[in-house]
Amino acid sequence: MYLVLQQCLNGLVLASDYTLFALGLSVIWGVLKVLNLAHAELFTAGGLVTVMLGANTGLPLPVIVVIAAVAGGLLSLLVDTVAFWPLRLKKLNTEELELTSLITSLGASTILLSLVDRITKHAAQPLPPRLFTVMTWRFGPLILTNAQVLVTLTALVLTLVTWWVVRRTQYGRALRGLAFSPDMARVVGVRTEPLFRWTLFACGALAAIAGLLLTILLATMDAYSGANLMLKGIAIIVLAGSGSILGLLLGAFILGFGETVGSLFLPSVIESSLPFLVILVVLLIRPHGLFGESESVRT
Repeated sequence: MYLVLQQCLNGLVLASDYTLFALGLSVIWGVLKVLNLAHAELFTAGGLVTVMLGANTGLPLPVIVVIAAVAGGLLSLLVDTVAFWPLRLKKLNTEELELTSLITSLGASTILLSLVDRITKHAAQPLPPRLFTVMTWRFGPLILTNAQVLVTLTALVLTLVTWWVVRRTQYGRALRGLAFSPDMARVVGVRTEPLFRWTLFACGALAAIAGLLLTILLATMDAYSGANLMLKGIAIIVLAGSGSILGLLLGAFILGFGETVGSLFLPSVIESSLPFLVILVVLLIRPHGLFGESESVRT
């Protein structure tokens, strides 16, 4: 019984980081109609910046968090300039844009992955101990660390802030209008290109913060830390349904708990295939996701 409770606690922490990873990916997919495979490398960049600045400077962790977020946002803008912006200029229809951008983002992802792998010299990089001192608390047989608390609370706060911005602000209304119809958004005065850019920057910053948090949680990072989460991020979006940020949070919890608690009862082959099974079952039962709208338009 206590082992199940401990795995539930671990699943909550894991799901929190999954949520932050999938959050930016979902917004980009919904607004730009782009499944940005390079999003995984933005996540990795957050961990890389944290390790490099921690090892080579005396900057405190809060300053490094800001720098990592800005670096992720700028890298996201760079990917957009190279891979997506030229496609937007061609005025492709939605189907053509989705397919073409998927291919270009795959190319950008491959290049960035190779670059990070070379920088890290094909080896995992440890988090400098000075950046974060792990403290452990025991509640009977349960074990909780300050790193787990940090990851969980940060992910929950950023998710709720993102939901509030998208659903309760003028910026969010413009963003949803842009997702529904870029042409109609322009007619009513929305400056679509700056909105694209600010959204990409924010999503890149979220991905970098998620990578930083996972680096703190594991005390290490490697070039493939983001790539390993890409399929899980897609599974969470499919499970939640496009357009539902709070559904995304619940979808991440379902997957996170499924992995941790499921490891106690399921064979390892099923545990490793869980994201595939989630995608398959949800697409068969509810193609628009558990919390998404039945309409084909993503918002």
